[in-house]
Amino acid sequence: MARRLEAVLWLAGALAIAWVAWSWIDARIYQRHQERLLASSLVSETLAPAEGEGAPRTPVAHGDAAAESDDDPIGIPADELATAARNAPAAREERAARVATEERARNAAARAAAVNVSEKGSTERAVALRGESLGRIVVPRLGIAVMVGDGIDNKTLRRSVGHIPGTSRLGSAGNVGLAGHRDSFFRGLKDVRRGDEVLVTTPGAISRYKVEWVEIVPPNDTSSLRPTTYPALTLVTCHPFYYVGTAPDRFVVRARLVESRAATAADAALLRIGRGR
Repeated sequence: MARRLEAVLWLAGALAIAWVAWSWIDARIYQRHQERLLASSLVSETLAPAEGEGAPRTPVAHGDAAAESDDDPIGIPADELATAARNAPAAREERAARVATEERARNAAARAAAVNVSEKGSTERAVALRGESLGRIVVPRLGIAVMVGDGIDNKTLRRSVGHIPGTSRLGSAGNVGLAGHRDSFFRGLKDVRRGDEVLVTTPGAISRYKVEWVEIVPPNDTSSLRPTTYPALTLVTCHPFYYVGTAPDRFVVRARLVESRAATAADAALLRIGRGR
């Protein structure tokens, strides 16, 4: 009986270690993959050609070239030559107007095609990111850099920080609520200070927040997640950080938006090489 019990305990221990290892590997794979998707979504290319650039030239008919030539034609009667001379200015104006109209039509078609391609690319990038992650947050001083998933279910919080349902969307002007585990991605919050910088990267913008206050509240106190009169970011995790078992309290960090700017290809490059802030 003792040997059987020992075997069962060894098996349970091995399974627990395997589960922890798989969870860690799965989270890292998810984070890297979503970082690449976010970096791709930050890159926008201008595909529209410049006015008239690349437009095919309209070939000039041989008869038009002959009509515009200053050389005396050979073998044409004088009366026909006089009539052609009188009609030449009107013919030139008509041809010039026709060519200009055709060129404008070609340029408009080229611009429309370029816009369609650009919009298609933007839509594809948005679809690639949809349902996976909403963006990325970084707290430089604390060494926190993590992707943000949609929701706070077990799978999402195992792989990332989660957006709390009912709060404003990431990158919006409201109060954005994010939750994370105290023993993984939000462990560094235990050392947070007032004035710490929090950077949020979404497919459209880079936003910078500064921590205003920190408080410890009971689990049923959700007042910090209520709408605010200013753009805010509220980070929530369990407390105490080293408590064994289900933690009795919640650790809340409130940050206020300082500035926001459009994301660029340079931000994508920094994100790809692991220095995205």
